[in-house]
Amino acid sequence: MFKREIHHWRSVLMTKLRPSPSIRSPWRGSFTRNLPSEVFHVFRMFATRNSMGVEEKETACIITIRFTWINKLNYVLGREVEYREQKLLVKTVKGKRLEVVCTEKKPTIVRYNKNTETVTVTFEYGCWNKHGVAQHC
Repeated sequence: MFKREIHHWRSVLMTKLRPSPSIRSPWRGSFTRNLPSEVFHVFRMFATRNSMGVEEKETACIITIRFTWINKLNYVLGREVEYREQKLLVKTVKGKRLEVVCTEKKPTIVRYNKNTETVTVTFEYGCWNKHGVAQHC
């Protein structure tokens, strides 16, 4: 069940990558899913097994996990495939390369609401043309 959910997260994330940014939130994407607390706790244990590239914060009703290292995010989202052999969070559309950006300044954030049992994933991405010139800020 956990494996299927992570695979679905990755496929939704890849469909959110678009070469033309939206006006309201340029080069950002997010999605929300219902998720039982048991499945989220498995994800939480797996993601925070070591603290390299991940920060965790918990309040009374929200658990926030911030990924600040792209390799950690690739590892968590691509556990069932050999993540070292391919870049998982890269997509090519009409000669443009779209890639999720995950750094200290632009983290990927996973928020879990304990009351409603929903998870929201927020991420930033960039676009490069066929010559490797960045088209994003």
